Amino acid sequence: MPWSADRWDVPPLKNEPFVESELDAQLNDQASKFLQNKEKFRIDLATNKVYLSQIFNWFGQDFVKNYVTDREFSGFSAKERAVLNFISRYVGLSDKAFLMKGGFSIEYLNYNWSLNEKGNP
Repeated sequence: MPWSADRWDVPPLKNEPFVESELDAQLNDQASKFLQNKEKFRIDLATNKVYLSQIFNWFGQDFVKNYVTDREFSGFSAKERAVLNFISRYVGLSDKAFLMKGGFSIEYLNYNWSLNEKGNP
């Protein structure tokens, strides 16, 4: 799961251990925090573009098994449909409505390879 790497382009590691009984909630929280960051996910209404973290490009195939859909996001590859379906579960209502409406293109954001250390941006 790409949510726990020690890089700027993923959420910071939690200050608590991942616990089996809370794992789903903890991972959902990490996904939600990740997608709230405009440097990792954003929608540009003026250009009808959805900007996604490069992580979704690199690891998008990993989402296909559990999140691919044939009902929504027509015109996109199976990998993109799976990623969009996953994302739509964690974004606000207006962003979800935009995604479900379709008619947009996807652009992947540059990845920040800096480590999550004090003093980095």
